[in-house]
Amino acid sequence: AAASIALQRALPGLRSPALRLHDGKSPGLLGGPPQLIHGEVWVADRLQPGAPSVLVSSGSFVQAHRAQAARLQAAALSALGKLAGKRVLDVYAGSGALGLALAAQRAKPLLVEGFARAAEAAQEAARQQGLEIEVQSAPAERALPALRRAGARFEAAVANPPRAGMARRAREALAALVTGPIVLISCEPRTLARDLAHFRELGFQVERLEPWDLMPLTDQVESLAVLRKARPPEAQVLHADATFVAVAKPPGLPTLPLPEHAD
Repeated sequence: AAASIALQRALPGLRSPALRLHDGKSPGLLGGPPQLIHGEVWVADRLQPGAPSVLVSSGSFVQAHRAQAARLQAAALSALGKLAGKRVLDVYAGSGALGLALAAQRAKPLLVEGFARAAEAAQEAARQQGLEIEVQSAPAERALPALRRAGARFEAAVANPPRAGMARRAREALAALVTGPIVLISCEPRTLARDLAHFRELGFQVERLEPWDLMPLTDQVESLAVLRKARPPEAQVLHADATFVAVAKPPGLPTLPLPEHAD
């Protein structure tokens, strides 16, 4: 506690020092959950003047490059078009940076976030600022199929998955839920390529794909992809005669009816 107070005196920008103790077993650099030592539990974070503030705490993820993060957020919102009155799905919503910005533009966002503490922060930030959002604290691969089964529909969506990308069942459900554009933000080009190829089979074509440098002087590249509804590509028939037909099917397309692929 004394060390944290000394650090805050030396670094006025340091708001809430926390400690993470390694358990001696985990292969990761950091161990257990962060323990607040001194300061505020939640800190309001605003990317630029006039934007809604997001509540973050120890363990939350925020972009370090403030100006570039603000530009990327503006580009994502612009790609969604007019937002007022639209029902928008925000997947992997985190602490609500995009979801709160959607609400500020009078959209009707539903935020899906698997990390309960981040979902709680988004709800509290919305309450403090008088913004209307709906939050579901559940993993995307579980929440999206449930929304699909319930017959939900959205006019647009934004997704910002982790480095592993989106799970197949989450992609399938998202494509069925959304009637308008999907903005996909990715921090890993390889999983993004996989996800975009699958979305093409699901009837969403890439309209625009941009690289964004949010971590200068590193090899890390963020990407922003804008997807629009399109006719799915037809399977390529390699050979057909009276005996058999050979088709080059896309990956993941079943050849026999399955419970999750009744068609």
